Amino acid sequence: DGMLYHALPGRTVLTLVASVLFWLPLVRELCVWTRCIDASKPVAERALRKKCSLMIIPGGEAEQIATAYGREEVKLRKRFGFVKLALAHDAALVPCYVFGCV
Repeated sequence: DGMLYHALPGRTVLTLVASVLFWLPLVRELCVWTRCIDASKPVAERALRKKCSLMIIPGGEAEQIATAYGREEVKLRKRFGFVKLALAHDAALVPCYVFGCV
């Protein structure tokens, strides 16, 4: 496991990914192997009930694909479901920002 799991001992950390990835052979297996789960609300809620920590990229694939050298842009318009989910399950939100990765 990577540094993240050493920084959070005893916590299960899962990454939410697009549902479509679980429809693709081999890609699904890679997702499961790397501790990714479907980003649907019911699956995320189940993980939070089990006290898992979730990594979320609220901007989704639109934010990952739309890159421009020297320009940083966060796509959060109308993407606050993760905040409501955290509040409903009394989960902490720890904002992180990765920049300069083009």
